[in-house]
Amino acid sequence: MGRLTGSVRPGQWVWNESGEDRFLLGGGWGDPEYYFNDRNSLSPFNREELNGFRLFTPLDKPDLTPAHNPLKRTSRDYGVEQPVSDEIFEVYRRLYAYDASPLNAELIKREDAEHWMRDEIEIDAAYGNERLTAFLYLPHDVEPPYQPIVYFPGAYAIFRRDNPSVAENHFALFLLRSGYAVLFPVYKGTFERGTALAALASDWRLETNSYREHVIQWSKDLGRSLDYLETRSDITMDRLGYFGISWGTQMAPMMTAVEPRIKAAVLVVGGLQVTQSQPEVDPLNFLTRVTVPTLMVNLSADYYYPLETSAKPFYTLLGGAPKDLIVIEGAGHYTPKKRIISETLDWFDQFPAPKP
Repeated sequence: MGRLTGSVRPGQWVWNESGEDRFLLGGGWGDPEYYFNDRNSLSPFNREELNGFRLFTPLDKPDLTPAHNPLKRTSRDYGVEQPVSDEIFEVYRRLYAYDASPLNAELIKREDAEHWMRDEIEIDAAYGNERLTAFLYLPHDVEPPYQPIVYFPGAYAIFRRDNPSVAENHFALFLLRSGYAVLFPVYKGTFERGTALAALASDWRLETNSYREHVIQWSKDLGRSLDYLETRSDITMDRLGYFGISWGTQMAPMMTAVEPRIKAAVLVVGGLQVTQSQPEVDPLNFLTRVTVPTLMVNLSADYYYPLETSAKPFYTLLGGAPKDLIVIEGAGHYTPKKRIISETLDWFDQFPAPKP
């Protein structure tokens, strides 16, 4: 099932070809700041008002001929690749399990803002001797118990080293204003828990053992954070939602396939990547095991998640629960906020609490 609406994002034209398109680099003034090192491609006849040019003056006389060469994209044929068997998948699933142990939860700080109250909590992680920070945002003007949505951010979280703030992210802030509680775990390798993944630009999948361990730790971080939610009398877990953006969509198959407490999911701009990873953390092997009702929202010409070779295969492989794919006409990697808000709220609202 698909639906179409409209938007397009900008960039700075350069010479290099990408098939019949030309590359745009660096995003535009209306894009998030981390887009400065991203690229996109559009038809050279595209005349959106925010498209610009990238110019430079060489300091000497280098041979710039190689810089004009077309750039070819790698690809994976998800129409041919098949998920592993149920028996092998069960072995993979066990890697994500962890022993129940005391959380040793500590309320570090409580802050009040116009639309929400934020609790900063520390709990024991499910691995090593690490402590895991999670931010729980509670809406004002709503009587508890609150219905929570766990948030998985975009890849910007890998490269930033400050504390996350939902108030700075309009995608999550609208959930609070709509009466939902928002749980924002600080996943391993993000924000102040940064690791060497940032140097590897690892929002792209890798075949390394380190990347595999990070994915498994992200799942355990999510699980332990939900363990904490279950201890709170002001939270009800019977309609727990998952909201992921870009990287958060990319990680959703592993997060939702192994976490039975999640009841519905919304995934914004995402899909399957062309890079390889170890099979234990390859979304291909998890998508068909997802039983969570899932809404996907994608752009028709997203460079990172091309509709035909990335987003649609992701959607097609999703398990048998209710699902929907909304396709927004446009390019880049940024979707209209108003449409995201309306579709997200409609999706979460249509799934009532399970019967006891």
